Amino acid sequence: MTTEELLPIAKGIYSLLKEETDSPKDGAQIILMVHVMLWLNCKDDTSTTEVMLKDYCSNFRENFDRNWKANLNG
Repeated sequence: MTTEELLPIAKGIYSLLKEETDSPKDGAQIILMVHVMLWLNCKDDTSTTEVMLKDYCSNFRENFDRNWKANLNG
């Protein structure tokens, strides 16, 4: 799926987390938990934690730069 296809889903999850959690930290912790569950249940036998973290951090930076960085300063 493309970022444009995934963004509405992300916004829906964001709204749910905002309604159901007490703080942004709680919401971020849930996202991390879901990420780990997805990775553990969907990884192939050759994947390592180091590769997963590298991919995760790379994807985070790419998505941050593309979708959010421009909005930081209004």
